[in-house]
This record gives sequence, structure tokens and C-alpha cells, in this order.
Amino acid sequence: MNELLHLTNGETLVRLLFAVLAGGIIGYEREKKGRAAGFRTHILVAVGSCILALIQEEVTSQLIQMAESSEAASTILSADNTRITAQIVSGIGFLGAGTIVVSNGNVRGLTTAASIWAAAGIGIAFGMGFYAIAGTGLVIILITLMLIKRLFTFPTIRMIRVEYQTNQVPQLKVLKYLEENSFEVLKTNKSLEREENQTKYIFEYRVDLKGKDELLLMEELDALEDYNSIHLFNPSDEIE
Repeated sequence: MNELLHLTNGETLVRLLFAVLAGGIIGYEREKKGRAAGFRTHILVAVGSCILALIQEEVTSQLIQMAESSEAASTILSADNTRITAQIVSGIGFLGAGTIVVSNGNVRGLTTAASIWAAAGIGIAFGMGFYAIAGTGLVIILITLMLIKRLFTFPTIRMIRVEYQTNQVPQLKVLKYLEENSFEVLKTNKSLEREENQTKYIFEYRVDLKGKDELLLMEELDALEDYNSIHLFNPSDEIE
């Protein structure tokens, strides 16, 4: 029985190489999108998880060998083949949390954090020798990251950031424009900054553009009032 659990050097190498390949594929997709956690990070996560899973396999194998060789040892030894892998799942959450940024009410980095967690899962699966689970999981992860947005239509959510240094009239003009053009304001952020005795009002509106051209939208807003600046950006740029 112990021979079945003990891993040969060849089998260990194969599992590690598969982990490198899977982590690299996921990381390459993240790297292409300019994410902080990219190619190397995902490889390290997958390989590290695989190494720890391999260690767990070897520890279990050695404990069984010791129990088989000594009746006294068999009464006191115990093996939990999920202990180390359970710690990987919880520990990897701290690494994923490092990619999540909350700024002005926008949560960014969630997809990258999830991809790190998924890479750890694939590494564990390869380390434990569950090739079918790891391979199927890798395919599903890649489809989710690369094809979901091509297969489904989602609202065109954008943040409109308007800055000015006068009273509340410019704000009212922006709200009136959005209302007249049937834009649903999903969220509003307000802030005020003082620089060299000057007050700057900053308003951000999260809206669904509903297919409207972004440049045309900014030009129409600019025609409403003499704003200091108008920024239009995608709040999901780093959510992925």
C-alpha cells in the first residue's frame, strides 16, 4: 500500500511542471492586461501550492510506512491528508487581498485576487495528482478570464469625474444633462479640496453609457459650463 502513496522523482517532476504550465497560462493572461500580479506571481503561487501538496503526500506516505513497521507506532500516529492544503487555501487569501484596492468607493483587483486563489487550487490539484480536476479547472478559469465578456453583453459602466471652482450650479447642470439623456446615476461621490486659498469641487458619477460615444459625452458636458476638467474612466479597468 505504501508503494502506491510514495511518489517517484519522475511523478514529482511531472506534477511540478504541470503546475508551472497552469500558473503560467493564467498569469500570462493577467500580465497582458497589465495587472500587478501577473506571470511570475501566478507561477509561484501554483508551484508553491503544488510543493506543499507534494510535501503532504510524502508526510502521509512516511507516517503509513512508520505505522506498518511498528505496531506501537501505529497506535499513536495519525495522518490528515488535508491539513497543509487547508492552510494553503486560507493563507493564499492574504496574498489575494494585497491585489485588492479600494479607492473613492471603487473596488479594484477582485478578479486578479480570484485568479491567484484559483491558481493555488490548481497547484494543489496537480500536487495531489488529480490531473482531471486540475485540467478541467484550468480550462474553466481561462474561459472565464478570456471569453466571458465576449460571449455576454454587460452594461457600459463609466465614472464621470467633474472638477470646478465655482458654486453648485455646475453640479446641477451635470445632473440635469444626465437626467435629460436618460442616464441612470448608479452612484455619486463628492469631495472638496483646497489649494492655495482656492476651493475645488469634485463630483463623480457612476453611469451606464448605454452605447453613447465617450468622446461625444465629454464634449457635451464641456459645453454646459467652464469646468476645470472632465475625466471619463472605466471603474473596471483594475477590477479585473
